[in-house]
Amino acid sequence: MSIMRRRKSKEGKYVTKYANLRFASEQEFEHWFEENYTLFGIRKLLKIDKYFPDVVAELFNRKIVRIELELIANNFINHNHDPEQCDLVICFLSNTKQTKVMGVPIISMFQ
Repeated sequence: MSIMRRRKSKEGKYVTKYANLRFASEQEFEHWFEENYTLFGIRKLLKIDKYFPDVVAELFNRKIVRIELELIANNFINHNHDPEQCDLVICFLSNTKQTKVMGVPIISMFQ
């Protein structure tokens, strides 16, 4: 699922508010996420660091979730993460047809 809603520009092209957003590293994405986590339905960050899972957060419905941040969704596999230890992957980019990685749901900024 992509969270970025599109709108048409004057030229008829689809754009998003974050269309020019780029990250050189996962750490840059993590820093941006720390300042913008409410875009993902998160009420409060309980833990954010470099250890898997990167984030433990409380959603607006009060549910506690374990989140792994990735630049690209498939990095979850490349990093050998345990899907049993994670509830959600939030990434900058995913394959357009990809909704889960190793059974873990994905929220992607862009597809």
